[in-house]
Amino acid sequence: MSDIKQMLKALVDTTDEKNKEKSSYDTSDDTEKTNESDGGLFDGIDVDMLLKIGDIISKLNESDKNTELLLAVKPHLRKENREKIDTAVKLFRIISVIPYLRESGLTDNLF
Repeated sequence: MSDIKQMLKALVDTTDEKNKEKSSYDTSDDTEKTNESDGGLFDGIDVDMLLKIGDIISKLNESDKNTELLLAVKPHLRKENREKIDTAVKLFRIISVIPYLRESGLTDNLF
């Protein structure tokens, strides 16, 4: 995971350096051009927020004892009940992520 963090930060740093170099070479008197952003790939994207979202998505794939039990029983059930098991497993995974969402601060601006 730290490799991904380093790669994202390196990408953001290189785009910032390119923007600085571009503005230092710009000798025109047109102030309208310097006030506009170039619409780069990472403009307005918070890298830390992306990393938090990645951590939370990885938590979704973790299994706990409840989901393991449901998945173990699933082959022995009828087809309509298997679909209910799938729904229950999805709900368990979403519920298990809620504490991580609160800790990360991603939900602070929602309410």
